[in-house]
Amino acid sequence: MFPAYRRQTAKFCSAACRRTGISRPCAHCGSLVYRSASQVGENVYCSSECSALHSRFRTGQVPWNKDRKGIHLSPASEFKPGARLQSRDAIGTVRLRMDNQGDPRAWVKVAEPNRWMLRAQVVWCEAHGPLPPQHVIHHRDRDKLNDAIQNLECLTKAAHMDEHRAEILASRWPSRRWDSGHFWFQGRPAQLPLWVEVA
Repeated sequence: MFPAYRRQTAKFCSAACRRTGISRPCAHCGSLVYRSASQVGENVYCSSECSALHSRFRTGQVPWNKDRKGIHLSPASEFKPGARLQSRDAIGTVRLRMDNQGDPRAWVKVAEPNRWMLRAQVVWCEAHGPLPPQHVIHHRDRDKLNDAIQNLECLTKAAHMDEHRAEILASRWPSRRWDSGHFWFQGRPAQLPLWVEVA
């Protein structure tokens, strides 16, 4: 049914040309190992076991950096105490980041060294003062990048969840039609279905 595949071997003019590699002793056990010229490095090993046994620390072996605490291998390029990064963003820089749902959100740097806030929260706080505890900023048109003050609304976390409940449930179970009415938090009667199958 399938064609028979044969292992492809390199063509050589003679057996002598084929043996152009180098035979070197294994760095651990001493047995001869044949390697091509490109595979020969400082140490050659006959197996992975020999490589592991030879390259691990032995009892009493001294590491190269013993008694060299605070060694400076490249002092010209080291970070100096008190120095500031040139790539650090200035206060007021706006960046786009993805939220948990994969939607872009705008973040603004508000303080050093690295304090960022959502741009919607910054706009709201500049217009109305600090955000109350347990409150979030809601975008009325559902566009998370439209941070105009007319589009923002301060809601409690519970009210914000009620606002988006139908959308969240529809994204989790798209084959069902979810009712976005207020019976979710008013005590739904037991006989009312929570969802309706879409035909």
